[in-house]
Amino acid sequence: MLCAVLGCAGQSQLESAVNEYRARLNRVLGISIPAAKWDDSLTSALAYPTASALNVNIVPMNINLRDFYAIQDCELGRIVAERNTALGKTQLPSQRFIYEQKLLTVLAKCAAISAEGNQKLSTQIERWLEQKQAQWPKVWAQLIQNSTEMKQGLSLASAPLNTRDGNEGVSAVNALFYLDHLRQTQHATIPLNSTELEAQLQMIGSVRLPAKIWLTQRILATELHQLTEQLKQPLATVSCPNGNASDKAKILRNVFYLFFIEEIQPIGSKVNQFHYQLNPLWQSWSQSRALSPAFKAFIEGNAEHGFQQYQQSMKAHVTMWQTFLSRCNLAPVAG
Repeated sequence: MLCAVLGCAGQSQLESAVNEYRARLNRVLGISIPAAKWDDSLTSALAYPTASALNVNIVPMNINLRDFYAIQDCELGRIVAERNTALGKTQLPSQRFIYEQKLLTVLAKCAAISAEGNQKLSTQIERWLEQKQAQWPKVWAQLIQNSTEMKQGLSLASAPLNTRDGNEGVSAVNALFYLDHLRQTQHATIPLNSTELEAQLQMIGSVRLPAKIWLTQRILATELHQLTEQLKQPLATVSCPNGNASDKAKILRNVFYLFFIEEIQPIGSKVNQFHYQLNPLWQSWSQSRALSPAFKAFIEGNAEHGFQQYQQSMKAHVTMWQTFLSRCNLAPVAG
């Protein structure tokens, strides 16, 4: 049972459809197809990498007291002082990202101001600016890998996808691309909107779209593989003499249409829809040099390999039914 794995209170749309599909086939064929046996692979594939595997080391600026007092004439002094407070030293990844982007903006402004009256200080600020620009990919990677909302969105599905996942799913897709775009903002002249960033992260953490996609495709891959293997022989023995469909063949065609085509396949279509919308993002992240190998392996395992397994199981199941319907001269519609 899926709920044994997911810990859900009631049956999901997918669980209900798969269970009813299996039950109807059992009844018509007079057999007993057991539910797919779940093992740890279903949930372990969504196990988020450990904190140590995702650790990002961002070396802070080293500012001596003389330089610190010298930068009090520009906003840089206040920004640096904020980072050295108790709260500043325990910033969440999103807060750290906002701070680092603001720091880059202020460093550029202060370098220009200092150049007019203190060339030595201006040169030092330019060095700090270069250091922070070089660290920017790590700052972005920390936001992507270590935000609590991202962990929730990528690994903690509360339920599989259903056919009603629409507007929220689109918003979650947009939120993920928003975060991807942030890696290009190190040269922004206007500080980022912290409220907007937190709202986009909240959307990802509440909808949990990637985790839902990946869980759904693994459920379908496992269930359909089991059903296909168990149905091959019973379907082959259903009588359709000279291509004339028997009553049993017609009933089976109706079960296939009403429960697979009408109930299960639309959920698969949702998987396909969101997968292809997000695939450019996953491809980009898998090639990022800033993201950790463990994080990229997690993305590739679910967004690429998990999707391939789902597609293969879906295709094999449909091909089996096409062979049966062709032998009995039946169209895949309710009759």
